[in-house]
Amino acid sequence: MFKCTNCNKSFTKKYNLTRHSRESCLEKVLFNNLDTYCECCEIHVNNKMYQAHLRTLKHKNNCELELRNDVMILKRTFKSRIVSYRVYGKSTLSINVNEFLNELKSKVLNLVEENIERLNAIKFNVELYGEYFLQTKELLEIKSFNTRYKEACRSDNLDNILQELFAILGKKCSEFQERDSDWAIPHIPKRSGENM
Repeated sequence: MFKCTNCNKSFTKKYNLTRHSRESCLEKVLFNNLDTYCECCEIHVNNKMYQAHLRTLKHKNNCELELRNDVMILKRTFKSRIVSYRVYGKSTLSINVNEFLNELKSKVLNLVEENIERLNAIKFNVELYGEYFLQTKELLEIKSFNTRYKEACRSDNLDNILQELFAILGKKCSEFQERDSDWAIPHIPKRSGENM
């Protein structure tokens, strides 16, 4: 057994202790100048790991601020050059991905239009989180599917661009279910993100 000297947790493998010490041991006695304090998560993160920490789901969940009804803005990262939004649907029980995306379409379209109005042109992608159930192992996991970044400006047909991105997400979801046929999507949790 390998024991953490800071919090007395025990690990069966040395690698797990190393990872714990580097990433999640909250009871460090001394924080050296190689650590950065994340105000959202209220933890110290090693400088080498800080940029990766900013992209974690844990950090994004801690940084969520309400922009308007069912649209959250995640605190800006990378000196405000990248803005991430989380758009929620009203129904969490939908199992049809295309219906769910169509429900969100007007909200996402409004966000894209607002940012194009402000910046003249943007590069954005869409990411969808779905909760999948593996019946053979009784395992519930959140999977995410995203698109490549797409450039858009005022003269583009944004409705067509969004339809194209949503079609890609729908295809990725169905391909995942066909490829790994034991996985089923009982519902889409109230988590759908869009990055700009």
